[in-house]
Amino acid sequence: MDPNGRLTENPGSPLRPFLAAQVTSDINSRYVLGMWQHPTLPIVYATSVVTNRLAVYTYNSEGQLTFVTDVAVGGANAVTVCWVVVSPDGKYIYTSNAGSNSISSFDISGTVIPNSSPLSPKLISVTPMVVPAPGGPAPIPGVFNFPTVSFQIGNDPAGEFLFAVGHELTLNNSYPQGNLVHSLKVQPNGSVTESCAPAQIRNIPAGAHPQGVAVL
Repeated sequence: MDPNGRLTENPGSPLRPFLAAQVTSDINSRYVLGMWQHPTLPIVYATSVVTNRLAVYTYNSEGQLTFVTDVAVGGANAVTVCWVVVSPDGKYIYTSNAGSNSISSFDISGTVIPNSSPLSPKLISVTPMVVPAPGGPAPIPGVFNFPTVSFQIGNDPAGEFLFAVGHELTLNNSYPQGNLVHSLKVQPNGSVTESCAPAQIRNIPAGAHPQGVAVL
């Protein structure tokens, strides 16, 4: 950023996403969606929504990125990964997996999963989100498997809870019960549990899909 607030690209930018984000034989099909910065270290985490990978990058004083590694976000129960956040204390990473309506938890503290570190995330668990009844058919099986999907997520400042906004995803926009805010409790091992019913987002136009959440 210039002194006048104007943004300019650094040398080496834009950087092509990591290889495992590539969808087809076309190198331009590498697709990254979510991104979050480590709270204390020069590390950025990014998600590949199609190939369901979490990537780790470092950056220098000029903002230039260097790819380190990438890991799977959790197999068949963690697909169409969209958003990613790091806990305020820098111990855990969470991804929101829209296609499976789930949250993946990763250890980067080295205290829960052996050999984990900020540069080497290790999967702790995948937590399915509540689907209120009555549900409906999966709109796109294998890509979006539930009529409501977990989208953007956010930690509370103390790192005790993780909140996720969900929106309905039926083909005819007929499932307003799927517009939700989920509240998940962070456990001592970094995993999350949804111990209370999600709050329905009411009085929004038919077909509207809430996607963002901010935690104060």
